[in-house]
Formats: sequence, C-alpha cells, structure tokens
Amino acid sequence: MVSSSSFEPSFRTELPRDSRSEAESSLNSAANSDSDTLPNRIDSIINSLAVDLDFKNLMKEYFTDFEMTLKFCTALKDCLEHAPHNHGIIESALKSYDEEDKLEVETVKKNSVKALEEMRRFKAAEELFVEEFLVLKRMAHRRYESMQGKVRARKEGGIKGNTEEAAMTLFVPTFMRNKAKIKMKKKLTAIMEIYGSSATTIWMLVQQLEIKKTSLLHSVDCVVTEGYTLKVGMDDINEKLKLVKPIITDLLRETEECSYKFRTDREEIQRQMTLML
Repeated sequence: MVSSSSFEPSFRTELPRDSRSEAESSLNSAANSDSDTLPNRIDSIINSLAVDLDFKNLMKEYFTDFEMTLKFCTALKDCLEHAPHNHGIIESALKSYDEEDKLEVETVKKNSVKALEEMRRFKAAEELFVEEFLVLKRMAHRRYESMQGKVRARKEGGIKGNTEEAAMTLFVPTFMRNKAKIKMKKKLTAIMEIYGSSATTIWMLVQQLEIKKTSLLHSVDCVVTEGYTLKVGMDDINEKLKLVKPIITDLLRETEECSYKFRTDREEIQRQMTLML
C-alpha cells in the first residue's frame, strides 16, 4: 500500500482509453463515501501523538492508503458485477452445443456456427472485463506492496535505531521520555502491520482470478482463432469456467464486506491511538 501522493501517477496506465477510463471512473465514484471531517480528525490525533515527524507522516500515509483501499474494493465490486453476464454468454454456448450434439444432426456444421458465434461474443466481452480488472489490480497492488514494505522496514530498522538513541541518552527524564516514545512507536507499527494485512484475502483471490481468467480466455481464443476441435475446446472451457465462478463469488463477498471491515478496523486503530494521547 502507498500514499495517495506516490500512488496517483500510477493511474496513468498505458492501456486502451475505454478500459482505463472505466476503471478510474469506478475509483472516483467511491471518493466521497466518507465525511471530509474524518481525515482531519485522524490527522489531529496523529499530530498529538508523542512520536517524531517521520513516524507521523508514515501514519498519515497509512490512513490515506486505508481510504484508497476502500475505493479499490468498491471499484473492484463494480467490475466483478459484469462477470455473470459474460458467463451467461458462454453458458448459453455450452448448453446449445450439448443439446445439438445429442441430436446428432449436422453436428459439426450446426454446432460450429452457433457455438463459435457465442464464443466470439464472450471473447469480446471478456477481454474488456479482464482489461478493466487488470488496470484496477495493478494500480492498487503497487500501492499495497509499497505500504507494507514501508511498515516492515520501519519495524526492522527504525525501532532499532531509536532504541540505540535512547540508550545513549544521559539524563533520566529524557531517557524515560524516549523510552515511552519508542514503546509507542513499536505498538503503532504492530497495529499498522496487523491491520495492513486486512486486504490479504482479497489480494489472494485477485491473483487466483487473474490466473484462471487468463487461462479461460486463452482456451476460448484457441477455439475461435486457432481451430481447435470444438468438442475438446468446449470441454476445456466448461472445466475452466467451473474454476472461475467460485472465485468471483468469493471476491464479490469479500468486496461487499470490505467497507464494513475496513471502517471497523480504522475505528479500532483510531481508538487505540486516542488511548495513547
């Protein structure tokens, strides 16, 4: 995850304009879901914490990333809701093929024409879906990985340096203040690490969906453009579709729960920060 300042340039992804515009529109449509006073309230709490400026900036960046992840979940849900329509096209093709195959009347010609027409419709719709999905995935995942890396680096390196600094302090009152500050930063870093992993399930499902969708689209492309035997191709497509649908269902559930889950997490972090004041 990263801050909005370092994240925004990645919106300029060099992909077809329609797909990029739709993805960005989905993200922007979620932008006003919270009150403008909430970021100010969180900033006020962070500014009041007895930690150094760099750590305060990291905390602000972390909360900005929280908001961007919420927007990503909303945009991803909008994108995924197109999937059942696409699946309906391919299921119709599979059903027609099976019904006509059983009749055994002009099987090759009739089934090829009707099934291939549906496959082409699905391919066109699915390519647009996959493009939009990958735009969203790339934009958000870069941000997620970056933020996680910063938190890990802070945990592994920052705390050690602060401990050494505290150990070198000669005056007891100053030493005690530094010790309390280090303890607070350790706790806040642990909180960011724990709650920063809230989107892990979504990222795992997104990765799985990308692999399965790409594989499904490849099979359809082989049937449509490379003249694979229709019977073999249809069986392959049917099996791959069965693998894709449960992932879509799980992702839709996760994105629907994302808003509540992330807001609850954010409130808990805010509460814990308030207790440190």
